Amino acid sequence: MASLLFLSFSSSSLSSFYHLFFTFLAFLLSALIFFLTHKTKSKKLNLPPVNASLYGPVWRSLRRNMVQNMLSSSRLK
Repeated sequence: MASLLFLSFSSSSLSSFYHLFFTFLAFLLSALIFFLTHKTKSKKLNLPPVNASLYGPVWRSLRRNMVQNMLSSSRLK
């Protein structure tokens, strides 16, 4: 009986600090994940320039039409 009373007393007195404990635990977990994954990524990605990509004739036609319609003189006024 005394141990049951002690457990209920300790849980009620700590109930106001649960949010602080779980916030701190979440912060530590997110910091650990950040530091473990941050070092594996390279800082410079070796990607080719966009203009160097090989596009098909359909994409080039759509792109040309889009640019011509956006830069037409009637739209600029």
